Amino acid sequence: MTRMNRTRLALAGAILSLALAPLASAADFDGSKTLQCVPTDMYECTRGVGCERATAEEINIPHFLQVDFAKKVVRGTVNGKPDTSPFEKLPSEHGRTALHGLEGGMAWVMLIDQSSGKMSMSISTSTHGGHPVGFSILGVCTAG
Repeated sequence: MTRMNRTRLALAGAILSLALAPLASAADFDGSKTLQCVPTDMYECTRGVGCERATAEEINIPHFLQVDFAKKVVRGTVNGKPDTSPFEKLPSEHGRTALHGLEGGMAWVMLIDQSSGKMSMSISTSTHGGHPVGFSILGVCTAG
């Protein structure tokens, strides 16, 4: 099985498990509970080139993200190694929970819709391979 097929299979399993999870309430996404998030669509954007679809491996992010509000960290595993990124929670606004952090020369922001658990995330870096790059990530979260 190729790496791409394994990635698709893992992603399909994660989406299915999230779909079968009990229905969530808005309180599940307000920052009071730990969340499990799955990035489903990822794009790498480069000045002069535009945006191209990417994989978690290509942009070096975990397939699964655990948002621990109590400890103010996002956890995951990248290339078999545990990865943790600290964050600050911004005030909730318009039914969205917002987080942001800085790590390794990159800045990131994550928004989580409090009614649906849908997640969007952007990561900015001044250079990646000599060019300014931004990453746009869409996904879904569940309380857990």
